[in-house]
Amino acid sequence: MNDAEKLKLEALLKQVGPLVNKLADPPAGQPDRVRAAFERVLNEEFPLPKELSEKQMEALLLRLIAEQPADGFELISKLNQGLFRLAGQGEGAIYGLLATMESSGLLQGEWRESSTRMLKMYRLTDAGGLRLAEKSAIQAETGAWAEMLLKKA
Repeated sequence: MNDAEKLKLEALLKQVGPLVNKLADPPAGQPDRVRAAFERVLNEEFPLPKELSEKQMEALLLRLIAEQPADGFELISKLNQGLFRLAGQGEGAIYGLLATMESSGLLQGEWRESSTRMLKMYRLTDAGGLRLAEKSAIQAETGAWAEMLLKKA
């Protein structure tokens, strides 16, 4: 974030600070979704610095799936916990990336029935494991980015 963006953020926070404080302790009947909506607007105007390129997101997804097979919703939840987003895209773009990774042979998807819906569970293929190993070696050489992934994943 450059200096101009920091100043803009500080000015906005001064303007909306009282609103945030009110939302932190909402009166009875005020839904929590109001606060969530406010935070979404703020995050969209000032994106978090953890926006990843498609290649970086691919590496992170490979790592998460290598640790434990998961469905798309579960993967998105894990990404949200670590505050990772696909740069310039919404959460739905992750499903497109998973489909691309599956069609290129990095992942294998298998439909399973849950109590409420059908889930597509993804697991790493041999090719996906090789890609993860290649990306891990490259990232280890660059250092900082690999450390960030290891701490957050």
